[in-house]
Amino acid sequence: MNSLEGKVTLVTGAKGGLGSFVTEAFLAAGAKVVGVSRSIKAGDFSHPEFTAMAAELSRLASTNAAAAAALARITTL
Repeated sequence: MNSLEGKVTLVTGAKGGLGSFVTEAFLAAGAKVVGVSRSIKAGDFSHPEFTAMAAELSRLASTNAAAAAALARITTL
């Protein structure tokens, strides 16, 4: 993967099997990652560029709220 330094990514399902792999790959490539999952915690990925965001994405209203919260976090990273 090319260097992603200076980039911010949002990974939904970051705590799942594939999501964990994708999150680790983005972190290894130098990206800052906001990982979203129902029960995710900051300690799930021991990387300084990882931000955990617990959210439920199965309903439109909660997805819109999570997207707004993610955007607010991304702009401060």
